[in-house]
Amino acid sequence: MKLRGRQSRRIGAGLAAAALAVGMAACGSVDADSANGSTAVVAQAGTQVNYIFPFYGPQYATVQNVQQFQRLMYRPLYWFGKGADPVLNEDLSLADPPVWSNGNRVAKVHLKDFRWSNGEKLTPKNVAFWLGLARTEKKNWAYYTAGSIPDDLASVAYDDAANTVTFTLNKAVAPDGFLNAELGQITPFPIAWDVTGSGTKGSCASEDTAAQATSCPAVYDYLSGQAKDQSTYTSSPLWSVVNGPFTLASYQRGTQYTFKPNTKYSGPVKAKLAALTFKFFQSDAAEYNALLSKSVDVGYIPTSNLKPKAPGSPTGPSPVPGYQLDPVPFLAYFSVQMNYNNPDAGPLFRQLYIRQALQLVVNQDLAVQKANQGYGFAQYGPIPQQPVTPYVSKATTSNPYPFDVDRAKHLLQSHGWSVAGSGTATCDNPGTGPAQCGAGIPKGKALEFKLEETAGNTRVEQIMQQFASDASGAGITIHLAKETGNQVVGNLIACKPDEATCGWQMINAGANGYSSPFPSGKDYFGTGASQNFGSYSDPRMDQLIDATLTSSDRGAMADYERYAAEQVPSIWQPSFPLQVAAVSDRVKGAAPLNRALTPEYWSLS
Repeated sequence: MKLRGRQSRRIGAGLAAAALAVGMAACGSVDADSANGSTAVVAQAGTQVNYIFPFYGPQYATVQNVQQFQRLMYRPLYWFGKGADPVLNEDLSLADPPVWSNGNRVAKVHLKDFRWSNGEKLTPKNVAFWLGLARTEKKNWAYYTAGSIPDDLASVAYDDAANTVTFTLNKAVAPDGFLNAELGQITPFPIAWDVTGSGTKGSCASEDTAAQATSCPAVYDYLSGQAKDQSTYTSSPLWSVVNGPFTLASYQRGTQYTFKPNTKYSGPVKAKLAALTFKFFQSDAAEYNALLSKSVDVGYIPTSNLKPKAPGSPTGPSPVPGYQLDPVPFLAYFSVQMNYNNPDAGPLFRQLYIRQALQLVVNQDLAVQKANQGYGFAQYGPIPQQPVTPYVSKATTSNPYPFDVDRAKHLLQSHGWSVAGSGTATCDNPGTGPAQCGAGIPKGKALEFKLEETAGNTRVEQIMQQFASDASGAGITIHLAKETGNQVVGNLIACKPDEATCGWQMINAGANGYSSPFPSGKDYFGTGASQNFGSYSDPRMDQLIDATLTSSDRGAMADYERYAAEQVPSIWQPSFPLQVAAVSDRVKGAAPLNRALTPEYWSLS
C-alpha cells in the first residue's frame, strides 16, 4: 500500500509517496524469513522516515513518520480508525471517551490500565508531560492553532488516584470537535523522557504548570536533538520505552527499519508477526516487480499498472494473481496550494476571480478516469465525499465551478486581462474597480505561475500536465517543476514576503489528511494556522471554522464547507484512495486497510 500525504498535512505529508508492502527493497534482496516466513515487510517510496519523537513540527508531520513509525511504538490518547472507517476506536484508545458536564465546558478523561514497556503505569503525569510541551513549544507542534488546545484550557486537574484528567475549558465547545481535533492530538509521554540531558532529570511531567514552564523547554531541546540523530534510534534508552504493540529492533537510515513485538504491550491485541520490516523503494516499478515475484505480501498497484475500474464497482481486476485489491479510504482533501505571501504571485492569488479561474480549468472527472483508472471521485471543497462521515453535506457534493475553460477565460477578460490567442494573459486594465485586475497587479503583469510537484509519480504528473494544458487555453501559463518528495515537503512552508523561503508559488504536495474523523478547517485555513502554509486569511472563514468547534449544530460544518468551496483557498483536486493496496491471499487480518496502520492484527499463513 502506498501511503501518500501528511498525517494532517501533505499526507501526507503528502506529497511524496509511502509504500506499504512486504518484500524487497529496490536496491536489496529479500530477507530469508520475510515473504516466506513470519516477517512482514513494509516498503516505502518517496519521503523517508526521519523523526522518532512524537512531538514534531510541520516538517515532520508525514504519514511515514507518524502512522508508519511513531504510532506503532507510542500510542496516542485516542485512536481513530476501525476497519476502513475513520471513527473513534475505543478498544485501541488509551482512555475512555470523555464524560462531559457544565454545559460542555468540562471534560473528564479516565485513563485505562496501560503499562509502559519499562513496567511503569500510564498515569495523568504522562498526559501532563505532553501538555507541558504543548504550552511551552507551540511553535514546534505541527497542529497548534491559536485559540485551541492548550490555549482554550482554563485549568487541568490531575487525579492520580482515580487515574483521571479533567479539562476545564474557557468556553463551551462541540464535544465531537474537542475530542477529535484537540484531545486527539495528545500522545502521553513516558517519565523516562523527562530529562534535560543524559541522566539529568527534568520536571516537564510535573502537574505544576510553573515547574513545567521552567523545565519543558530544556526537555524539548534535548529530546528533539536526540530525535534528529537517527543513528541512535535503537541504541538510545529513550526510544526503547514504548506503550504500543511494537518496539524498534533495527534501523538503517534511508534503507529499512524493523519492529519486533512489544512483549509487555497491555493493549487488547498482541502482535502475531515475528517482525515487521519497512524497506525503502526507489520506484513504483521496483515495488511492482516485487509483487510479480511474490516477494511482497501486502503491496500496492502503481497507477500505471492498474486495470480500469467500472463505475460503481469497488475494484477493477487484480493485475497480479494471488492478490486481492483493497482501495484504502483516505479522509483528506487533495489540492494545489497557493502562496498568498509570495511577492510576485501573492497579489494574483488574493483575487477571488483568479482562484475561480484556476478552479474552472481543473478537469476532475477526466483525471479520475484517465490518470487513476476510475479509482477516485471529484472533490469540490475541503471535506471529501468518501469515506462517509456525518459531516458530508450537500456542499460537499455540489460543484460551484464545473470544468469550463471558456468561462475561465471570460472571467479573466471581464477583470481587465488581455487574453490573445494561446499566449499568456496580461493585465490591461490595472486598478481595484470591479472590471480591473485588482490591488497590487500592475499593467502588463503576466498571468503565469511556477507549480512544484513530486517527480516520479505518474498520476500526479499526468494530472498536472492536463491542468497546465487546460489553463493555457484560458491564458494562464503554469510552469511545472518536478522535485523530490523531500524537496516538495521542505519547500511547503509558511513565510513572509521578504523571506528567502517565500520563493514558492504553487505546490502540489498531494493530500492533506485529517488526523481524526472531525474534518476541521482550523489547521489548514484559519488565519495563522499551523498548516496554513500559503498564509491564506479571511475573517469570515475564521468565524465559520470557530463555529464548527463550538457549536453542536451540524449546520455549522455545512456552512464552512460551502464557503470554503466557493472561496477556493486551495485549488481543489480530485480525491483518491490512499492507495489501491494489493493483499496476498496468505495474509490474514490486514484488509480492510486504514491509514492508521494496525499490523498487530496481521498474520501470515
